[in-house]
Amino acid sequence: MISPIAVATRNGLNSKAMEAQQRLVALLTPYLGRKIRKISGYGGWVAAVDRDLDRFRAELQAEGFRGWLACQSTWCHLQIDTTYRLPDTNHCSYVKADVSICKVDEAGLLVEIFPLAERRTDYTLDWVEAVSAEARKLEYKLSQLRQSIREFAP
Repeated sequence: MISPIAVATRNGLNSKAMEAQQRLVALLTPYLGRKIRKISGYGGWVAAVDRDLDRFRAELQAEGFRGWLACQSTWCHLQIDTTYRLPDTNHCSYVKADVSICKVDEAGLLVEIFPLAERRTDYTLDWVEAVSAEARKLEYKLSQLRQSIREFAP
């Protein structure tokens, strides 16, 4: 069952992810066409970018979020998360968002900064519950249809 706190946390995280993306774009724009990743040794960020990213992470942490810029191959993306606790329980949930930020070439040069991504921040508990119920109905119907043709499945 989805709680109102989970919906509010998701809306807040999505809002913070969009804000963090704007901050990262502003941070990285001066480096466009310049080297931001080391390609020798263990790799990582060049010193100037690393200092900027450390400040960025510290600011997010002060606001109750964890965030970092992760690179896989040449694609870099913001990973941001937070947790929430349901009242009167010890249950703690973790929510995260992942937003593509930029592209780095094989030499470590920042070659592209992606457009800002819009994330939804207006979820309501009623809407989430209604869509979840509709999805369950459709999944059940799909299961029945597949069952009716099971003898023809490869």
